[in-house]
Amino acid sequence: NRLIGDLVAMTRPLMGAGIELGVKPCDDAVSVRADGGMLHQLLMNICVNARDAMPNGGRLIIGAQRRTADPEFCKGHPWAEPGEYVMISVSDTGIGMSAEVRERVFEPFFTTRETGKGRGLGLSMAYGMALRHRGMIDVHSDPGVGTTFNVYLPTGETAQTEFRST
Repeated sequence: NRLIGDLVAMTRPLMGAGIELGVKPCDDAVSVRADGGMLHQLLMNICVNARDAMPNGGRLIIGAQRRTADPEFCKGHPWAEPGEYVMISVSDTGIGMSAEVRERVFEPFFTTRETGKGRGLGLSMAYGMALRHRGMIDVHSDPGVGTTFNVYLPTGETAQTEFRST
């Protein structure tokens, strides 16, 4: 919740007047052991993409909740190891993505932007940062509906990386 609060404070000025920012804090007291600066950058990259997907305004919601990776969860998420995770969600009401774009969205240098408007590195960097923390990112999106990125990070009990607040 502290990380999300800090992110919202940093993100609000970047969103512009037409984008409403909402927060859904985690109900449980839970922590992740991670590099605070890296997590801010990971989530900021997702938020900037969300902003760009809402050229006419919309709603951006950042939230967190605890997720248990039991055998059923691991079947649907092959990257997951059994254990406890915090899932940080970033959802927008933007233009959404086609299946073809969703499949490539984490590839380095892949972009749907005009030439000179982006390098296509933000989401691939976010993906790499999640992996570095023994976590993962997945994306759900449909054209005209919006997009949700879910970042899964092992909780403090199972994570390997120390938290350093920046």
